[in-house]
Amino acid sequence: MKYWKIGSRWHAKGAKSNSILDVFLQNSIVFVKEENTGGRMMNDVKIGDIIAITDGVDIVATAKVKSSPSYLRNYTLNLPPQISSFFGYHENKDDTVAVKIDLVRTNIKIPYRQGAFCEILDSAIQSQLP
Repeated sequence: MKYWKIGSRWHAKGAKSNSILDVFLQNSIVFVKEENTGGRMMNDVKIGDIIAITDGVDIVATAKVKSSPSYLRNYTLNLPPQISSFFGYHENKDDTVAVKIDLVRTNIKIPYRQGAFCEILDSAIQSQLP
């Protein structure tokens, strides 16, 4: 089992107004642009791995991976209308990698770091995640 971090702000600079956290939580899915993972999301994330979902520099939810990675085009999402100004499913479906998740814990706040995607190797952070 590996630990991963996925950011929930769909913006190069992590703008708070461009959060897709609700999309992740309401659809039991996480996704990230393939270019931001160096191929690791598609090739290294496995069923049973733990994903820490961040909002800015805080881990705000944890989840267990329940599907093998595939492209976003293989999923139908419930998207709130307010995100249409910065996220378009159709323009992102072919270059965005996704996994289905089971939420384990929400309403937490563990400081970590900002960024789109990475493996969490810090054992002190891992020990705080279920």
